[in-house]
Amino acid sequence: MLEPPFEGFFADRYLMDFYDTAERDICSRMHLHTGLRFVRMMTGPETTIRVSSLSPITVRPAAANWIGPLRAFTDALPGTPSGVHRDRHNVIVPPNSWVDMQIPRGVSHQFNAVGPNAVIDSVHPEESIETLREGMSGYRMMAQTIFLAKDKSPATTCADLTDPSSSTRH
Repeated sequence: MLEPPFEGFFADRYLMDFYDTAERDICSRMHLHTGLRFVRMMTGPETTIRVSSLSPITVRPAAANWIGPLRAFTDALPGTPSGVHRDRHNVIVPPNSWVDMQIPRGVSHQFNAVGPNAVIDSVHPEESIETLREGMSGYRMMAQTIFLAKDKSPATTCADLTDPSSSTRH
């Protein structure tokens, strides 16, 4: 997380810098939050973010000037016990982009940057325009995060941006 401006600083949102999974050879751990979360992921040059979840990801239409669409695909969750198959749903945030995401309570998710220029802006629901537009009320963000894996996986399990059903590498 980026450094607070002073000791004891409290905020309803924070900006977190990603590490490059390929450079450090580790993935972030799959996790979930005990409350609703809104995030904005931003990438710079030569950097993508792979968003993964054990739940299907719905991609909504983008603004008219978007070059997209976002690339989505499903692959097999690595590291499952022998004989167990679990789908992992993925979306790739391309270089020089920003993407807004709403994560419902208790939905698994994992963000992995491939490249040096990525940040995530995490917003508590009561600050989000979506809460006004959707007429939501009574939401409170709980900061509890539950990690679904004890250890971080090697980058080979999350830094590959190739859709397994495609032969094109991006």
